Amino acid sequence: MIHINKIEPLVMDAAAFLAPHSFGDLARLQGVKPLEGINVLAGGFPEDEDIDEFLDDIYKHRETA
Repeated sequence: MIHINKIEPLVMDAAAFLAPHSFGDLARLQGVKPLEGINVLAGGFPEDEDIDEFLDDIYKHRETA
């Protein structure tokens, strides 16, 4: 499960906000660091739910949207 520890506004002027930034630049500006391990992302889907049914629903609703 992923937890948000804190939310802080990113303060920059309008020119900096509108300037193109790479993902690396944005990560540095926001203090985002790489995952220490992929296992952090494991277990986010409830065990009693069918993930294939969930994905089918997503794809079905994309077609109608």
